[in-house]
Parts: sequence; structure tokens; C-alpha cells
Amino acid sequence: MSKQVVPVFEQDVVVVSLDRETFSIQIGAPRRQQRTPEETQIWDSMCAQNPRLFDGPILAVERVDWNASSGEACVHALVGRYSSLCLARAQVNTRSSTFEQPACAILSVTGLLTKQRVCSGRQEVLMGLRGSNVASYPLHWEFAPAGGLGVPNEGTSSVTPSAMRDALIEEYVEEIGSPSQQAIEALRDSELVALVFDRTALSYDIVLRVQLPENELDDHPLLSLDVPDRSWEYAALQWIPTSDLVAFFSSDRHQIIPPARLLAKALGWIP
Repeated sequence: MSKQVVPVFEQDVVVVSLDRETFSIQIGAPRRQQRTPEETQIWDSMCAQNPRLFDGPILAVERVDWNASSGEACVHALVGRYSSLCLARAQVNTRSSTFEQPACAILSVTGLLTKQRVCSGRQEVLMGLRGSNVASYPLHWEFAPAGGLGVPNEGTSSVTPSAMRDALIEEYVEEIGSPSQQAIEALRDSELVALVFDRTALSYDIVLRVQLPENELDDHPLLSLDVPDRSWEYAALQWIPTSDLVAFFSSDRHQIIPPARLLAKALGWIP
């Protein structure tokens, strides 16, 4: 099941390999955040354009310590607000070409859901077409599901691997539906494979790889592409043989989020 992730760096996306024995998440004390009148006006305008926006708590990344030689990685995070992330994204999208440390970046989880077809022997991976009204990358394909890592209880100083897997299960239920008992067991046995930083979306995604039962999600309604945008998070889902990802990613009909493209490259699925 395990496939080595080769670190890959591009202008706005970074992928590094992770090992659960040397990866940790430390939670610092929350900081009081106050918006300027201008920021309040920008946030109110965003909410008017997209009424689904909600200023809830998020885990905001302060910094990441990564040792290229040993592979050790530690994410330092604290509790922030979603509005701060949206305002930081607006600043990044109007930035100059010079890199500046973002004011806010969200800590998230991404599922790399795979299955093995017994008859054909092919390995497939699940991809989701993001809805038309999501905050970032609307109508782009990504590895699914994906979403923010839940804020832990007050006083919690770290996030355990079990909590990361629980977050992935929550995203699965929220964005895809109720998994079978076999799928839940597979999700709880997911493998930590990579950390992906996306400077456009301002997200650090912890990637967890899952080997699902062969028949899981084969009859999901979003696997039919006939009716677009039937859910908030995803307009469609599709199982793609990993051997077909080169063709899928290169098709003019498919817009792929940059982190998914670079992750596939790091896994050796595309050149």
C-alpha cells in the first residue's frame, strides 16, 4: 500500500513526505484578533457575495519546522478565525511576485482514497469536482474528500494521528456520505503520506492515504455526471485509474487544483 513520496517544490505549491513517527502538530495559545474597518468592509462584501461564508474557528498554521535530512516535521498552529483566512487569501491573490509570509493559513486534511479492482488489477483513486460556489478553486478537480482540521478542545496542546483520521472521517461523512463499516475501519487505518502547502488557497493539507473496499462508493449518485452541482462541496465524484491520470490531468475538459497535480507527481502517478 505504501508508496514513497518524493518532495516536490513549485512556485506556489510544496509537497513533502511525512512519517507518523516523526510528524507532530503542536497547538499554541489563541491570539486576540481585531479587524480594521477596511478589513471588516472587505469581509462583509465577501459574505454578501457568498452567503454561505461563516466566521467559524479554524486551526491556523504559524509555521512548519521540516528537516529535509531526517524527514522530521512539526506544524505549529493556533486557533484562528475563518474570516482571517479569507482576508489573507485576498491579500495573496493581489500580491507581488515576491514571497511574503501569509498572515493566515489553514491546517486541513485531504483523503487519498484508493481501491484495487480485482478483475482488472487496476488501482483507482477518487477525485471530486468542487462545487461552483466554494471559496477557492470552484469547478476544479481534487483528491476527495478534503477540509479543515477540526479545532480541538480548549487546553489541548497537540493533535494526535487518531484525531487526524477522525477529521478525515468527518469530512467523508460531510462531503460524500455515510461510509460502510468496512470503510470506517479502512479510514481509521489510513496512512500518513504527505504535507502539501498551497500558497494560493493558504492551506497546509495533511494527506492520508486509504485503501477502501473494492465496491465502496460504486453507486454514489455524484458518480453520474449528468446533473451538475448537486451538492455544495462537490458537483461530481469520479474513480480514476491511476494509470489514466496523465490523460485525465492533461485533458482540456478538466481543471485540476495545483496541489493535486503536484501530489500525483510526487507519488509517481504523473511525470
